Amino acid sequence: MDGAPEVFVPVEIPLWIDLLAVFIAGLSGSLIATRNKFDVAGVMVVTMVSALGGGLIRDVLIGAGPPAALRNPDYLYTAFAAAAVGFVFRQYVSRVNQWFVPIDAAALGLYTFVGMQKGLNFDLPVLTAMLLGVITATGGGLLRDLLSGEVPNVLRPGHLTMTAAIVGALVYAVLHALGIPGYIDVWIVVTVVMALRLASEFFGWVTPEASEVPARMTAVGGSILTAPLRIRPTASKQAQGDQGRRRIRLPLRRRRAPEPDGDVAEARLPTDDAQPDA
Repeated sequence: MDGAPEVFVPVEIPLWIDLLAVFIAGLSGSLIATRNKFDVAGVMVVTMVSALGGGLIRDVLIGAGPPAALRNPDYLYTAFAAAAVGFVFRQYVSRVNQWFVPIDAAALGLYTFVGMQKGLNFDLPVLTAMLLGVITATGGGLLRDLLSGEVPNVLRPGHLTMTAAIVGALVYAVLHALGIPGYIDVWIVVTVVMALRLASEFFGWVTPEASEVPARMTAVGGSILTAPLRIRPTASKQAQGDQGRRRIRLPLRRRRAPEPDGDVAEARLPTDDAQPDA
């Protein structure tokens, strides 16, 4: 199909938007490193990994030559600035950290789109391109948490981060299959990912633990309606057990010694008569 290559035309993202996303990602790494009492070098390393790690992993995986973050020094300058701001003004930045959530959500969607688009430009399968998009969006945060000695947030139950990136990649795959131009795809993908991320933040949507998924699926299948029926027999059985135990105890309490037989009574009479004489 002659028109198919038009879908792979890269969408040029303005540099200032890309640098703003790098700054926000680097700032989160700087705050975490400072909170963990890293030294200056440690703060710089964690900040750079948080800001640029996802793109570096993507470019190394696809063999795209020197990563864009290394070809353009503006990315490094931005990461250094984020490290300095987070290190020096940590207390002030922590107070307004919630205001960075919308920007972080937009950056998550933007990196998902850019990473997947780059994979499609290299003629990779759609599924592989989706993986690159998710890696680009979440790889920096994953490496940041590992360097900080923590379980990565994107792998733990919590707000929709990796899940939002996966949904955004699926949306982009559908748009790509439909032949929607890239300059429209980017807005749709960023909007979907941003909406999911913000809804998770403000409405408290969290991902469940893997061990809870089968139980929730069973509950959705209708066991919620039968759950009270499972409780009632248990309670009745317990009540029956209590009554049974009471029934057993009552006969024991009322049990009396058996009446002696005639021969035994006659044998005891002399003994009883002899006691008063004594």
